[in-house]
Amino acid sequence: MSVDPRSALVLVGAAALLGACAGSGTLAPDARVRAEAPRVEHWQPLGANALDGLYESESIEGAVAAALWKVEYHFDARGAFSGAALAFGDDGPAFQTLGGAWSVPEPGRLLLGADEARAALDGDRLRLELEGGTLILRREALR
Repeated sequence: MSVDPRSALVLVGAAALLGACAGSGTLAPDARVRAEAPRVEHWQPLGANALDGLYESESIEGAVAAALWKVEYHFDARGAFSGAALAFGDDGPAFQTLGGAWSVPEPGRLLLGADEARAALDGDRLRLELEGGTLILRREALR
């Protein structure tokens, strides 16, 4: 099938005109996407009595991210914690749980049972730096 060059030119011109007829698409102010300013972080070393409540993972970085999908911890003011992690295993994802005592022997150092992490707070966010990576957790309201 051959196409007459003049017909092809007419089709290309018509397509260009149709594109030019499309308006600028002015959106109502409430329909526009607003870019949020980047979050300014103010991490402070975790203090001795700073943890109490439920924390849920916001970010999992480093080598540990290859094994963990989601992490949640509950810390109580008496020094007990309970945690759950949705981990990738050979049989697919599965929850793993742990619990025990937590303490802050010095600012910025968190002991979770026998495990240790460098810890810092930024408002309702908790950063745990572990040997295999970094977890950023956000305090969640208990429902």
